Amino acid sequence: LAVSEALPFVEYELARQLMLKLKVLGRNAAFGLKSEVDVGRQLIVSTVTATAVYCTAMPAPRALEISRTIAVHDEEDHLLVNLQRQIETVSSNNRQRLTAA
Repeated sequence: LAVSEALPFVEYELARQLMLKLKVLGRNAAFGLKSEVDVGRQLIVSTVTATAVYCTAMPAPRALEISRTIAVHDEEDHLLVNLQRQIETVSSNNRQRLTAA
């Protein structure tokens, strides 16, 4: 796979991860965005950094909702469902704390 073919997917995934992180933190804006992509022989490593803030002039971020489409079968699945609930709770609490301030 050529680097030029992979870069659009890398950039899309970085943007998606940034938006999810903003939702978890209860923030609705990011400033000073810096993206870095390092290309090796067999590996592409990318990072994105920004300062996340809650801007009252903008709409509040939507609450993070994690949906599971496969059935829970074993202990590992139960642990993952528990982790999903914890992440949703943290996201909701952060959102409520910032909108109330």
